[in-house]
Amino acid sequence: MIYESSYESGRIPFVPNVNRGHWAKTCDFIFAGLGLSYRMDIFLLFIQLSEKVSVTSLLPAFALSLALYTVPLLMVQSFMGQFSSSGFISAFRISPIFKGIGYVSLALNVLVLIFYSLFAMIPLVYLIGSFNPQLPWSCEGNYSWVDFCNPKADSKETEEYMYFSQFFKIPSNAYFDTIFQNVNIFGLQLTLSWHLIISAIFIWIIIAAVAHKITNISKIGQIIRYSVSIVFIILILLIVRLSFIPGVGEVFSDIFTPNWHDFIDGIKSIPNYGISAFGPGWGLILTLASFNKFNTNIRYTSWLIGGGHILMIILFSILELLIKGCVRLLTHEGFHRDSKPYLSLYLTGGSVFASMPWANFWSILFYFMLVLAGVTLMIIQLNIISYSIYDEFISLRRKNVTLVLVGAMAICSLYFATEHGYENFLFLRFDTLVTQSLIDLLVILAVLWVYGRERFQRDLEFMINERFASWKIFALRFLAPIVLLIALAEGILVSLFHSFFGKTSITIFNLLLRPLPWLCVPGYVIYCLLKSKGPFTARLLKSARPTDWYPVEMEDRQKYENVVNNANMTHPLNVLEDDDNI
Repeated sequence: MIYESSYESGRIPFVPNVNRGHWAKTCDFIFAGLGLSYRMDIFLLFIQLSEKVSVTSLLPAFALSLALYTVPLLMVQSFMGQFSSSGFISAFRISPIFKGIGYVSLALNVLVLIFYSLFAMIPLVYLIGSFNPQLPWSCEGNYSWVDFCNPKADSKETEEYMYFSQFFKIPSNAYFDTIFQNVNIFGLQLTLSWHLIISAIFIWIIIAAVAHKITNISKIGQIIRYSVSIVFIILILLIVRLSFIPGVGEVFSDIFTPNWHDFIDGIKSIPNYGISAFGPGWGLILTLASFNKFNTNIRYTSWLIGGGHILMIILFSILELLIKGCVRLLTHEGFHRDSKPYLSLYLTGGSVFASMPWANFWSILFYFMLVLAGVTLMIIQLNIISYSIYDEFISLRRKNVTLVLVGAMAICSLYFATEHGYENFLFLRFDTLVTQSLIDLLVILAVLWVYGRERFQRDLEFMINERFASWKIFALRFLAPIVLLIALAEGILVSLFHSFFGKTSITIFNLLLRPLPWLCVPGYVIYCLLKSKGPFTARLLKSARPTDWYPVEMEDRQKYENVVNNANMTHPLNVLEDDDNI
């Protein structure tokens, strides 16, 4: 056989996790992939920073991002997970010297899950507030939003009033500012929100309950399927409801009328759209695909996930643009510019729905959708982390470390309920653009260059039992890295900008946090080289070639052995000049 066992490499052998299970239906993998689209920070960034955007003008950018590298990278990750039936650490048996990427991904996913809990915590605060007889951010609520509640200013408005109105905030935005207060804890002055702390505790209790009661992946798949479907239905319902607001036709005209400015800006934002399809963190699609049955057609599922993700982008973009347009209809033209751009969907929507008949009902529906989307994404990511740990660390399979992990992350997430933590949250979101781009570049190097184009094509065709065109692989080897390099450069520039112009404490926090996990990559290379014997070149080649790289199921493994033995391929990873020195 061409592939070898871990026993010969000096590393711990891989033992398949027999309790992993499979999706109950192939569509569960697709729904789980669509659940990653609830990462509504990166792909909505361009929408959030613009007052008027033509979604129609962005369609070419969506299509290009889908074809250039979103679907190809979805296929590479799906291939690694489905072929190996293991998570984002153990899947690097395809080239063990790159296994440090898996440990970087583990650290990245844990960190991201901690601070991404804010996307569930914030809407939960508003959801609870929506059950008050009078919405706290409404005109009749506990605060006075005089100018927002007045009709839109007419042409007779004085210039002084127009200037003065610029200082007011949207009520639901201002409500978010009021939930923070100064607290003295053991002599330490903190600005925190008890609302967010209580919300965080409640969210993590839900996550812990699901993790404790439901451990079967088929049951988890059903939960994800129903959750994603409910969010989609509510999203369509909210868009339809906003369409009946008087004067909204002008907003729809802005949304669907193409223009060259948005087309050019959309092309420049292609990296953002593609990266967002993989969710926060890295290796999520890879691990989700590991629950597929071996012969699942990942080419078909990758296009469905990529296309469905684009659809979710369009729908959420339309919802946010409708909310912004309704604010312009209800207030002075410049009134809404003092909103928080990176959370405008979460914060601004409250005031729009408060202005409608049945305000409580629509507010509850809106924030329930956002809470459900946030919790669904957290459940997906937690299971991905847990299964990846169990796949790699055999001794932990009989111990339920998931609840311990949830408890630790819940405690850490309370940091983001402080004003200082919230500011760090805004900066950390951009860091995932850097890490995802860099990891994907390394994965392309590992799979398509070190493991080899021919072997990748052979394994992929064996798995899906279909011919896969060579030109697609060449495109993946050369075109996708170019786009990823652009995304990487963009992410680095944005991160450096926020580091230089942010607070000193935030800059120090980011500089200390970001480089540490990446030490795993060179660290594991050194570990592999020390474990091997012989000349440096021989040790490097031996550490780079696959170990235990075969299908887990015995029937598929036997068929694969026949294919490999009959392939008659030569590759530097399999040819060493002096085996006695290894």
